[in-house]
Amino acid sequence: MTLGQVSLLFLCFHVLAPLLCTTSNAALLQAFNCSTSDNYTATSAYAANVKQFLAALPENAVSNNGGFYNGTVGEGVDTVYGLAMCPADYSRGDCGDCLTAAAAASNDDGLQNRCPGSRTVLAMFDRCLVRFSDNNFFGTPETGVVLALSGERVMAPGVYSPTVEQAFKDSTDRAVISPQRFAASAGHPYVFVQCTWDLSADKCRQCLQVLSANTSGMISIRREGQRKSYSCALRYSNTSFMVVPFTFTAAPPGSRTQPIGQAGTSALHGHSKAETVGGAVGAVVAVVCLVALICYVFKLRGQRNTKDLRKFSYSELARATSNFSEQEELGAGAFGTVYRGKVEGIQQSKNQNVEGVQKSRKVKVESIHVAIKKITMTIPKETSSQQVPVDTTDVRVRIEQDKKDLELVRKDFYNEIKIMSPLHHRNIIRLVGWCKENKSLFLVYELMESGNLEHYLYPKHGTMDTDLHGITASGAILLLDWPKRQNILIGVTTGLVYLHCECGERLLHRDIKPSNVLLDKNFNAKLCDFGLVTQFSHNHTSRTTKIVRGTPVYIDPTYVDSQRACQQNDVYSLGILLLEVVCCERPEITDTGHNLIHKVSTCYLGNQILNAADTRLRGNDNFDRQIERVLKIGLACVQREVKQRPHIRRVLECLTNETAQLPFFPTPSCIPLTLSESETTAASSSRNSNDIPAAPPSQSGTAAGQDAGVTPLLP
Repeated sequence: MTLGQVSLLFLCFHVLAPLLCTTSNAALLQAFNCSTSDNYTATSAYAANVKQFLAALPENAVSNNGGFYNGTVGEGVDTVYGLAMCPADYSRGDCGDCLTAAAAASNDDGLQNRCPGSRTVLAMFDRCLVRFSDNNFFGTPETGVVLALSGERVMAPGVYSPTVEQAFKDSTDRAVISPQRFAASAGHPYVFVQCTWDLSADKCRQCLQVLSANTSGMISIRREGQRKSYSCALRYSNTSFMVVPFTFTAAPPGSRTQPIGQAGTSALHGHSKAETVGGAVGAVVAVVCLVALICYVFKLRGQRNTKDLRKFSYSELARATSNFSEQEELGAGAFGTVYRGKVEGIQQSKNQNVEGVQKSRKVKVESIHVAIKKITMTIPKETSSQQVPVDTTDVRVRIEQDKKDLELVRKDFYNEIKIMSPLHHRNIIRLVGWCKENKSLFLVYELMESGNLEHYLYPKHGTMDTDLHGITASGAILLLDWPKRQNILIGVTTGLVYLHCECGERLLHRDIKPSNVLLDKNFNAKLCDFGLVTQFSHNHTSRTTKIVRGTPVYIDPTYVDSQRACQQNDVYSLGILLLEVVCCERPEITDTGHNLIHKVSTCYLGNQILNAADTRLRGNDNFDRQIERVLKIGLACVQREVKQRPHIRRVLECLTNETAQLPFFPTPSCIPLTLSESETTAASSSRNSNDIPAAPPSQSGTAAGQDAGVTPLLP
């Protein structure tokens, strides 16, 4: 391989790798601890040493030492003892970006701004670990569990827990004798363990054993899980997740600069060296290409191609719904109706070897039950058939408005097809196909047997078969007990994590509400109605929209004010949903404020937050504790300052892990007990509309830590 070929390959990799391996650029802060006593001042020598330590981390930890660094800056009482480590389940590029962000003084998520004046800081991000202190902590493990994540429940508990536990033990044995204090299993079950490199073998084992003991109860019921402390981490899954193989041996400090050897004295010797270098370079190129391919496959994981959607004919859908009969009707809206149907499976060709000759035969797939959404693209008759209007101008205005509404409906239809085609997740409704025929548009979804969440929170007739759907409590019908509600809320949040963080493009749902949460026969939640979804790349945090659309009582007021859509808009809507499901009370915007936020906030400030919950859910100490926790999480999600709202991953962590630290809560002055002036104006103008005329973008500065362009509404 010539030098030119090698250079070309590396050039291609460096150009393509960032595109292939792009995920969300923002590192997620999973846990942090800032000292509060004996703080330093911004002009002190210690402050300068902290700044120097943080600024050098990307080079010291990633470029020079393969993923770890510990050292000191300064001397005497102003000495900074610092440490940084890259986790093995993220790339070195991700880790470098994480360390850069943690060090940035201009970044509100930077450690100097997040923990101003703190002499001791411990920060666990998903992509890097950073610690510094004025006391020497090297070699002393922090064994307390600061992060606990659990995956999907296993159908048959205990099926593979013994093999996972053995894999932990084997990996721990290998990690403690490795200079990098790291080990991972080569196959199923996939396990990795990792300690900071400053720990001795005994201290590393001690730290990992604490995490493993904390994990043992989870292994029997969860397909995957993580536990982390500030000194070690472990993770397991039934699918591979490793990014960095850690197969190299780190050179000891001081030995990285190799002596320059003497030049070869013979042509044969020179040729041998060239072959050796060429072989080494070829191996590196192969590894680089393999990593690039893995990144590309990882990015496409869980994606479906638009071609996978089935294009139905009108006759097929008419036949599936008995010609759209009322008996098959599931619900209706302003421009459409949803029907229950049963469509025939697609005939597929299957090759078969008959007496040595390949023959193709048709195989018919089993028919499936679906929900068919029929969207009528005609102006309503009550508008178009006016014979003797009292005011012709008014009728013309109404007709023009109907035309605009129909155009929006048409755009939503194509937007939903485009957005939903590649989505594949257990908490996202599956789009089966579509049809455009006979002046109507059709979307065909998988059928959810239990309907939507709103139906169970507010039943029209107030009664239902309790044997099938719930229990009776305090003389009133309870369609959803607490375990079901909790499972639904976790499902909705998991779906949002997928949309925000795990898709090829960042997706904002923009219409989170009970009627858009569908339930299967086991009351597992799936998000639906993707017509309003906003899509942009992971390189951007927000996007300007021409019109604010959605359901007013669930819309983030900062979105109305700024006209910029961002992830925290969905977090706000999720917060309202959390409060609504726990309180079982319809949200309302009045002139004095948002009723649910006002109710829960008042109880929270009075140290009686549990009093806000649906009384039918209470009485069990364990449930009461969980309910109180969910109310606090919901309150954190609807804080007026966007920067104070938790990231969607943090919300999911707090919902699924009772030991996870709850998001920070503001002082009473920051809780939105009443509407601000701009919120009141938006609310009064939008109570009867799902399209809110957005105010001009605010000219005030961007708040710390929030998405660009989004201005918080302070009380």
